[in-house]
Amino acid sequence: MEKEGFIRKGINSENVSVVMREEEKLFLGNTLFRVDRVYDQLIADHDPDNRIAIYKLKIDENFIEGYINKDTESISPAPGREKGREMKFRIPVYLYESGYTQGSSFAELFNKEHLDAYNIRLLDRDALMEIADRPLRYKQPALPEINAHGYTFVVDVAYGEIRRKDNPMNYLLFHDMNFHEGKGGGYDIYIDKESGNPASERMARSYVPFHLDEMVKIDPIGVAAKYGISVTLLPNSDLKLENNPQAFDHRVNGEQLPIIRIIDRDFVVDLWKNELRSTEGPKREIDLSQVPYTMEEDKYTLFWDYKKREPVNINEDTITSLPKNVVMVTFPTDERLDPIGWARKEGYEQLIAEFGYPQQMKMEARVYPVTQSWLPYLIEENLRERLVQQNRGLRL
Repeated sequence: MEKEGFIRKGINSENVSVVMREEEKLFLGNTLFRVDRVYDQLIADHDPDNRIAIYKLKIDENFIEGYINKDTESISPAPGREKGREMKFRIPVYLYESGYTQGSSFAELFNKEHLDAYNIRLLDRDALMEIADRPLRYKQPALPEINAHGYTFVVDVAYGEIRRKDNPMNYLLFHDMNFHEGKGGGYDIYIDKESGNPASERMARSYVPFHLDEMVKIDPIGVAAKYGISVTLLPNSDLKLENNPQAFDHRVNGEQLPIIRIIDRDFVVDLWKNELRSTEGPKREIDLSQVPYTMEEDKYTLFWDYKKREPVNINEDTITSLPKNVVMVTFPTDERLDPIGWARKEGYEQLIAEFGYPQQMKMEARVYPVTQSWLPYLIEENLRERLVQQNRGLRL
């Protein structure tokens, strides 16, 4: 069978070779998985915690083999005790290494010839239409949580912050916290008992102290992934954390730009052009100059139509109801999204070797229901204003 439809390398704005491709997806049974070649793993498209490293599966020169549980959707390298509930699948090695173009005639022909034998289904045109009509199934990655003075906070080491679980816009960055120099290390912060607002210093009498443990102790796996090192090589203190030198050199030498994933689409981070460039192809860019910051200016925030798979503009002056098929998306601003690219753009290239932020080559945007955004408050205000205007009209 001819390998028609494979994606080739392109050139990014830093004049280096970079693979411009979105992570391909395939069905294992009825479950959709994406292929992550950066970390060599399979990840359930709707559940980032349902993943397995390729090396854990059975591999020979022709196939990657494993079993998927029809009920739990989990993958294992060998059959378990639930006979009849597990299905064996086989992924050709050439397909895993080369990839394919979703919706291509190659995908259609592959499914006709190998669907029954391999128990995998590529995304041909019919499959793309099928998943386009599915309701959104998306789960945030599981992150550690802490309870402080009655409020629950999520500890997100990839973003270097803690944030209120029920209010993601209420957060505090680790680099703004006061490191505790005493025995045991950690961070000294303050929590407002009335609002749950975390702060690096006491803002009022309602703010009470709280001691937060170090990132390497709260989430060693997350820290290891962020800094590109093994968990076994983690230092005993956040102050001693350093980038993986090979990962650092990989970015400095321009072998590939970072990638940010928004639900199910991958974007190359190109700060020189001030854009997120879709790996799906041209004319799918996001102009970062049009994406608003939060007030603290360390996060981008946008609203995302997950049916159309693109940003949506909302007129905040006239909105009177929550938009359908829309979620709120946040991700770090330039300094943390691509520290090396930001330093080069701002003329700080001589400081790159000493830059304090780890260079993460892959990140996932955080996704929240619009009910956790500021839109409900704007809607309430707009409805109130509309009622006032109506009452004025009646009096006239």
